[in-house]
Amino acid sequence: IAVIQFGQRGLAFFGDNEILGNSHNGNFLGIMELIAKFYPFLKEHLNNYGNKVSGKSNYISSHIIRELISLMADKVLNVIVEEIKNAKYFGLIVDSTPDVTHIDQLAIVLRYI
Repeated sequence: IAVIQFGQRGLAFFGDNEILGNSHNGNFLGIMELIAKFYPFLKEHLNNYGNKVSGKSNYISSHIIRELISLMADKVLNVIVEEIKNAKYFGLIVDSTPDVTHIDQLAIVLRYI
């Protein structure tokens, strides 16, 4: 749920480090710590596996979260592609313009009925 919320709001997931209890560990770990205060199972998991580098998977590392985000993005893309294939009509608008730092910004708009 946190992944969806951050994505919808354009919030950064990660901070300067991945250390639980550190105020610079990012939004994702911060939310995990907050939820753990009210969810005993997560609290126990974070206590047992949170900051350990023992080689055991804890499923809260930035590598795993990036993989989950990628899998969700693939799923969303596949759903959109299927909807477009089934649509009677669709339109595509592509525009590009440089921003103030002279880096090109590309916008793609896809509409379908």
